[in-house]
Amino acid sequence: QCWGRNRAGQTDEPIGTFRDVSAGAKHTCGVRARSGVLQCWGSNESGEAEPVVGTFCQVSAGGGHACAVTPSRSIRCWGSDTYDEATPPPLTILDVSAGRDHTCGRVESGNIQCWGRNHFGQSRPPTP
Repeated sequence: QCWGRNRAGQTDEPIGTFRDVSAGAKHTCGVRARSGVLQCWGSNESGEAEPVVGTFCQVSAGGGHACAVTPSRSIRCWGSDTYDEATPPPLTILDVSAGRDHTCGRVESGNIQCWGRNHFGQSRPPTP
Protein backbone atom coordinates (compact mmCIF):
# COMPACT_ATOMS: atom_id res chain seq x y z
CA GLN A 1 0.00 0.00 0.00
CA CYS A 2 1.27 3.49 -0.85
CA TRP A 3 0.34 6.84 0.69
CA GLY A 4 1.45 10.47 0.78
CA ARG A 5 1.66 13.20 -1.84
CA ASN A 6 0.61 11.84 -5.22
CA ARG A 7 1.58 14.56 -7.67
CA ALA A 8 2.80 12.10 -10.34
CA GLY A 9 0.79 8.93 -9.63
CA GLN A 10 3.54 7.43 -7.48
CA THR A 11 1.06 6.29 -4.81
CA ASP A 12 -1.39 4.70 -7.30
CA GLU A 13 -0.07 1.20 -6.72
CA PRO A 14 -1.08 -1.57 -9.11
CA ILE A 15 -3.13 -4.57 -8.05
CA GLY A 16 -1.19 -7.65 -7.01
CA THR A 17 1.55 -8.71 -4.62
CA PHE A 18 5.17 -7.63 -4.47
CA ARG A 19 8.24 -9.08 -2.74
CA ASP A 20 10.09 -5.74 -2.71
CA VAL A 21 9.11 -2.10 -3.24
CA SER A 22 10.92 1.24 -3.25
CA ALA A 23 9.62 4.80 -3.48
CA GLY A 24 11.71 7.36 -5.39
CA ALA A 25 11.25 11.11 -5.78
CA LYS A 26 8.19 10.92 -8.06
CA HIS A 27 8.04 7.23 -9.01
CA THR A 28 7.74 3.89 -7.26
CA CYS A 29 9.02 0.47 -8.34
CA GLY A 30 8.28 -3.03 -7.14
CA VAL A 31 9.35 -6.61 -7.78
CA ARG A 32 6.37 -8.88 -8.40
CA ALA A 33 6.11 -11.65 -5.78
CA ARG A 34 5.70 -14.68 -8.03
CA SER A 35 7.48 -13.72 -11.24
CA GLY A 36 10.28 -11.40 -10.07
CA VAL A 37 9.30 -9.00 -12.86
CA LEU A 38 9.72 -5.27 -12.23
CA GLN A 39 6.85 -2.81 -12.37
CA CYS A 40 7.17 0.95 -11.91
CA TRP A 41 4.56 3.71 -11.78
CA GLY A 42 4.39 7.48 -11.39
CA SER A 43 6.59 10.02 -13.14
CA ASN A 44 8.35 8.94 -16.31
CA GLU A 45 10.23 12.16 -17.12
CA SER A 46 13.54 10.31 -17.57
CA GLY A 47 12.31 6.79 -18.32
CA GLU A 48 12.30 5.84 -14.64
CA ALA A 49 8.86 4.20 -14.89
CA GLU A 50 10.00 1.96 -17.78
CA PRO A 51 12.05 -0.74 -16.03
CA VAL A 52 14.40 -3.17 -17.71
CA VAL A 53 13.13 -6.63 -18.62
CA GLY A 54 14.18 -9.66 -16.60
CA THR A 55 13.82 -11.36 -13.23
CA PHE A 56 14.89 -9.48 -10.11
CA CYS A 57 15.02 -9.93 -6.34
CA GLN A 58 15.45 -6.32 -5.15
CA VAL A 59 14.81 -2.80 -6.49
CA SER A 60 15.64 0.73 -5.38
CA ALA A 61 14.07 3.88 -6.84
CA GLY A 62 16.10 7.09 -6.76
CA GLY A 63 15.59 10.64 -7.96
CA GLY A 64 14.94 10.04 -11.65
CA HIS A 65 16.43 6.57 -11.97
CA ALA A 66 16.16 3.12 -10.43
CA CYS A 67 18.36 0.04 -10.12
CA ALA A 68 17.55 -3.60 -9.48
CA VAL A 69 19.50 -6.73 -8.54
CA THR A 70 19.09 -10.00 -10.47
CA PRO A 71 19.14 -13.45 -8.81
CA SER A 72 22.70 -13.87 -10.19
CA ARG A 73 23.65 -10.63 -8.35
CA SER A 74 24.20 -8.46 -11.38
CA ILE A 75 22.72 -4.98 -11.36
CA ARG A 76 20.64 -3.22 -13.98
CA CYS A 77 19.70 0.47 -13.90
CA TRP A 78 17.46 2.71 -16.02
CA GLY A 79 16.19 6.28 -16.16
CA SER A 80 18.21 9.47 -15.70
CA ASP A 81 21.96 9.03 -16.14
CA THR A 82 23.10 12.67 -16.01
CA TYR A 83 25.79 11.89 -13.41
CA ASP A 84 26.32 8.20 -14.34
CA GLU A 85 23.97 7.24 -11.50
CA ALA A 86 22.44 4.59 -13.79
CA THR A 87 25.82 3.28 -15.01
CA PRO A 88 26.93 0.72 -12.42
CA PRO A 89 30.45 -0.71 -12.37
CA PRO A 90 30.79 -4.37 -13.41
CA LEU A 91 30.53 -5.86 -9.92
CA THR A 92 28.58 -8.56 -8.13
CA ILE A 93 26.06 -6.61 -6.04
CA LEU A 94 24.15 -8.11 -3.10
CA ASP A 95 21.75 -5.19 -2.70
CA VAL A 96 21.39 -1.66 -4.00
CA SER A 97 20.20 1.74 -2.81
CA ALA A 98 19.51 4.57 -5.27
CA GLY A 99 19.74 8.18 -4.13
CA ARG A 100 18.85 11.41 -5.87
CA ASP A 101 21.82 11.50 -8.30
CA HIS A 102 23.94 8.59 -7.08
CA THR A 103 23.64 4.89 -6.32
CA CYS A 104 25.38 2.56 -3.87
CA GLY A 105 25.58 -1.20 -3.75
CA ARG A 106 26.85 -3.70 -1.21
CA VAL A 107 29.40 -6.02 -2.82
CA GLU A 108 30.32 -9.60 -1.84
CA SER A 109 33.04 -8.48 0.60
CA GLY A 110 30.42 -6.46 2.49
CA ASN A 111 31.99 -3.18 1.38
CA ILE A 112 29.99 -0.44 -0.29
CA GLN A 113 30.61 0.70 -3.88
CA CYS A 114 28.98 3.93 -5.10
CA TRP A 115 28.71 5.70 -8.43
CA GLY A 116 27.09 8.85 -9.79
CA ARG A 117 27.21 12.43 -8.58
CA ASN A 118 29.74 13.15 -5.86
CA HIS A 119 29.09 16.86 -5.24
CA PHE A 120 28.81 16.33 -1.47
CA GLY A 121 30.95 13.18 -1.16
CA GLN A 122 27.90 10.90 -1.48
CA SER A 123 29.69 8.56 -3.92
CA ARG A 124 32.72 8.05 -1.67
CA PRO A 125 31.76 5.76 1.20
CA PRO A 126 34.07 5.75 4.21
CA THR A 127 36.68 2.98 4.28
CA PRO A 128 36.21 0.33 6.96
